[in-house]
Amino acid sequence: MSCFWYLYPTPHADPNDKEAARRIKRKKMMSGEIMKIESKTQFDEAVAGGVVLADFWAPWCGPCRAQLPILEDIAKKYANRIAVIKVNIDDNTELATAWKVEAVPTLFLFKDGTMLKRFTGAQKGETLTTYIDRFLE
Repeated sequence: MSCFWYLYPTPHADPNDKEAARRIKRKKMMSGEIMKIESKTQFDEAVAGGVVLADFWAPWCGPCRAQLPILEDIAKKYANRIAVIKVNIDDNTELATAWKVEAVPTLFLFKDGTMLKRFTGAQKGETLTTYIDRFLE
């Protein structure tokens, strides 16, 4: 049996409703998965609302690879409450320069578009969750 529900738009879906599109993107970002950022525009949209943990990393960086399981746990633990995003500094040099990332990993905590905390180097999960809990209050 085939399912064709995806062919028909929902009656309330308006392709011109930009606010609805933002809410859908936000919901996907807070799904408990880490979102890969590929542009400055995407980054700006990601950090604009709510609490966001942004990881500036590089694939060749050992501590960045060690940080990944911790970030995955945080994304799952805080699903539907925060977004966890990753920015590859090799692919996004403009963002890395704009945020003065001189070492990787560098993590930032944002709330509603404002950077509240910067971490340089790999961080323990407990350290990150302490700050996340503080900013969620």
